[in-house]
Amino acid sequence: MENRSDNSRAKMTVPGIFGTIIFFLSFLPIIYAIYVSYTGIFFGLQGCAWFFGLPAIIIILIYESFLFFLPVGCLIYQIIFFTKYIRRHEKLKITTLILVGIILTSALISTIFAEQSLDLKHKVYQSKIRTHLTAVCGEKSASEITYETNSRYEMTYNAHSPVLPQDKDFEIRIISEGRIIDTLVETFMEANKDFYPEINKYIVAKEKLPAEFTYNIRIVSIDFQDYKNGDDLSVLLDRTKYIINSVDAHYSNINEEVIMDTIDKVWKDIYPNAPLQSGDLHIHFNNNDKTLISVYIREDRKQKKFIARISDWSRPDFQSPGKYQELDGKEIELKR
Repeated sequence: MENRSDNSRAKMTVPGIFGTIIFFLSFLPIIYAIYVSYTGIFFGLQGCAWFFGLPAIIIILIYESFLFFLPVGCLIYQIIFFTKYIRRHEKLKITTLILVGIILTSALISTIFAEQSLDLKHKVYQSKIRTHLTAVCGEKSASEITYETNSRYEMTYNAHSPVLPQDKDFEIRIISEGRIIDTLVETFMEANKDFYPEINKYIVAKEKLPAEFTYNIRIVSIDFQDYKNGDDLSVLLDRTKYIINSVDAHYSNINEEVIMDTIDKVWKDIYPNAPLQSGDLHIHFNNNDKTLISVYIREDRKQKKFIARISDWSRPDFQSPGKYQELDGKEIELKR
């Protein structure tokens, strides 16, 4: 009788098989957290830094808790299902204990070797930093850049380049998702105040942009080649890659007719010719240096059309009705 009872208890059922699949899948949140404990997570409330080992596991589990308390829910399910089903099946019980053992051991190893994981990440990114700098300032200029670690945990570097004054350095930083950012171009323009006005005039002439507008231009990269600090800035104009983020239109009187005419002009004379970020362009309608209307032009790839969306910025607290409330949120399909 006892053997028959044991056999019936050990018999797998369809609900039991389904529950077992869910049971093992419920370990994925903690497995992912342990994986991140080796690769690192970029996190911070005021200043951001990289975390490895146990701190990384805790941070990921906190993130996952915002998804319907996922880790807690998984743990509760694991305890209940293990007690009611898994422990009655010897093979499943052993498999579970092995899995839990691997998880705990991996978490312990990642915590013990957290500092080594950080050092390894620094080492791995050295070649990636060089590739990034080459894209930003050209191969020749990038080869002359030197840098040293500024903050080990923040993964920031103080860098030096001959294109900058000797007393100026710039920052290289590894941020979330392993992206690399730097401040070379910003630091260069700060040290050479005349460059931005000159490149702005150059771009307006080159792209044949209407002169009645002003343009917010983002410099993407400059191929400095043999340029050194103090050399003639004009040699850099045709070596500069850029995108136009926005167009500023200045009017003493802004009304619906002015807005529509300006949108039409920008759409026909600027949008087709100017280099843009992912096909997006903003128009700001300014009066006395205050933006009253913003228009966002974008491509709707799903519907295969271009849209201009108008936003009223004249609302004093962004809740009360503004001067152009009848236009606020209005979308216009643009055609040629």
